[in-house]
Amino acid sequence: MNIDMGKLVSAIVLSVCSVVACYVAYVFIMEIWRQSLPDSMRYTFTFVLIVVFLFTTIVAIVEWKSFFSDKGRVPAVIKGIEVGNELLYPTVKLQVLIKNRKGEFYSAQIETTIANTHLSKFQPGSKIDVAYDPSDPTKVTILSPTR
Repeated sequence: MNIDMGKLVSAIVLSVCSVVACYVAYVFIMEIWRQSLPDSMRYTFTFVLIVVFLFTTIVAIVEWKSFFSDKGRVPAVIKGIEVGNELLYPTVKLQVLIKNRKGEFYSAQIETTIANTHLSKFQPGSKIDVAYDPSDPTKVTILSPTR
């Protein structure tokens, strides 16, 4: 599958870092500095911590949303299928006819792995949802096996 791994990794890293950084800062501020900081400083640090957490959370949500947005989501029809020799998850080459956002049809090939139990959903004539990169329509990813 042609997944934008950069966006996926970015979203995961931001999400995890946001939670870990805020937890570490909270423990550091509230537990270690409890005796040595006046209340006004602890409140200030807590406020800054909340602002940083909210900012990183918003950025992570935007990254997740951009990764999972349905921009480029279009219908396609499977025209042909070649199944590899692997037992459980064979490599599959699908020839698909895609209708882009402008209503134009074009052919593309998708190479991916599909569980043997799901191969019946990917037969010639089956409709699937795909996403494509508008700047390079040959980069196609399967979004769902049925419509």
